[in-house]
Amino acid sequence: MPGSTRGAGPPGSPRAFFYLSAPVVAAVLAEARRLSGDGCLIGADVFGSGLLTLPAMRRSLSTRSGRGLPPPFVSDDPAGLFKAAGWPSVQLAFPGQLGIAYGRPFDRSGPRPELRKAGRQSYLVVARTGGRAATPVVAMIAERGSD
Repeated sequence: MPGSTRGAGPPGSPRAFFYLSAPVVAAVLAEARRLSGDGCLIGADVFGSGLLTLPAMRRSLSTRSGRGLPPPFVSDDPAGLFKAAGWPSVQLAFPGQLGIAYGRPFDRSGPRPELRKAGRQSYLVVARTGGRAATPVVAMIAERGSD
């Protein structure tokens, strides 16, 4: 795979997409797809590009730049990202939509256009290979959250 995850995040941090460059994320997704059989699922939490414009991110971006690291990975088209890596079925869910709200009403409204326009939408992505798969994870979470 191109690039390295060594030093991609703080010591002891998980090697999440957030700490990787876009080319490395694309390579990880493509390799995961290549290694996956029929019915396999992959999930990810992806932030929109607006995250990088938030004042709270300035220090982190400056530190990463000073260390020669790329900015955190973000995408405003996570479905396109996964499909380009060979994942044929991609579902997007949106925080707040899933109803995992500890007893609060289930919100089936979908993405919030005002956040998407600003690139500040975050996405919960579930992609699967072809073949028979278990109930998609997003649907399972939504069903549990709507009880």
